[in-house]
Amino acid sequence: MAKEAGYIAARGAQKGIARTTDDLYTLKAITVTGNFARFKYKLTTGG
Repeated sequence: MAKEAGYIAARGAQKGIARTTDDLYTLKAITVTGNFARFKYKLTTGG
C-alpha cells in the first residue's frame, strides 16, 4: 500500500536493525532512548 501511494520506503512494526539488503518497504527499527550504552548494545548485537 505504501508503494502504491508513492512512498519510496516504509517502516514495518518489526524490531531490529535495517540492513542495506532489506526490502525498503519492510524496514526494521530499534527504539532509541536517552541510554546511549543500551543503544550501542542494540546496534552491535542486533537487538
